[in-house]
Amino acid sequence: MKNSILIILVFTILSNADFTRDDDKEIVTDNITKLQWDDKDYYPDDDDVNSEFFKNFDEAIDFCENSDLGGYNDWRLPNVNELKTIVNINKYNLAIFDKFKNTSKEYKEYWTSTSDMTETNKFFYITFLNGLIDTKSKIGTEYDSISVRCVRFEKE
Repeated sequence: MKNSILIILVFTILSNADFTRDDDKEIVTDNITKLQWDDKDYYPDDDDVNSEFFKNFDEAIDFCENSDLGGYNDWRLPNVNELKTIVNINKYNLAIFDKFKNTSKEYKEYWTSTSDMTETNKFFYITFLNGLIDTKSKIGTEYDSISVRCVRFEKE
């Protein structure tokens, strides 16, 4: 019974997803959570594995904190719960809501700022292939294709 209620609640929330996009600023706003998402086109060529947009963990933090997209200077790397809010579980191979126009079609993994409590050198990421959540080490070479999507709170 509890699982059925939870499933209904999740689908109700998803069906009520309410995003707007500002094409000029390349920002998507979640009108329910008031989170604003960086949706700038950083992917000049998805075949370019060495794209400057793929970051290790520390570079991802710095990238967001130094962003001034849309004239705002309070961008940050989202936590795992925030990034989950833009996953569209009804889609596959870009499991993200349609208002987001700039998600890498080749490299779909995005960093979060949330560390794994059992392995503190690992941080969660979400793959927008299918919306699954996993962890990777923030050091080493396994971050070659981790992307970044910054977030901020919309100020009234």
